[in-house]
Amino acid sequence: MQFKTTLLSALFFGSSQTLATAIEARQNCGNSEHAIAFYRAYSSSATDHFYTTSATEIKNAYSNLGYTYEGVAGHIFPSQERGTIPLYRLYGSSATDHFYTISASEKDNAALVGYTNEGIAGFVYPDSTCGGQALYRLYSGGATDHFYTMSSTEANNANQHLGYAREGNVGFIFP
Repeated sequence: MQFKTTLLSALFFGSSQTLATAIEARQNCGNSEHAIAFYRAYSSSATDHFYTTSATEIKNAYSNLGYTYEGVAGHIFPSQERGTIPLYRLYGSSATDHFYTISASEKDNAALVGYTNEGIAGFVYPDSTCGGQALYRLYSGGATDHFYTMSSTEANNANQHLGYAREGNVGFIFP
């Protein structure tokens, strides 16, 4: 009888600890309803993928700059929310390449090799604790193009058939 009581107590305590940890983690998350569209466009002439939360900016890219609108890459926060970090946007004019990173040191290194810091594209989660999904980053050295997608199928295709190398992910966002 003592064994059953100890076992039940251990099971209850263990599961309540897990539940408490999950609740605490969620309390440190932003409100997902505040996330907005992260638009994606592509210029085949410049071989550049471009992402922005600005409807005006994306419209200008496909109306005046030769980009093709490719839809919404996912949803990110336009301003700081609990648990989020900045997603920096940089632009390399010599290669026409948009580069996005959550790493301040990557941002600084990109600036040292000629990229212009265009500010913060939005805010993302550093991990999946708050329910976001990975935003994968790939790079084509031949095309000098960074490509970002939430789709593992699309990432695999770019990696296996289009000459893009995987560079991990740059945060966690919502579909």
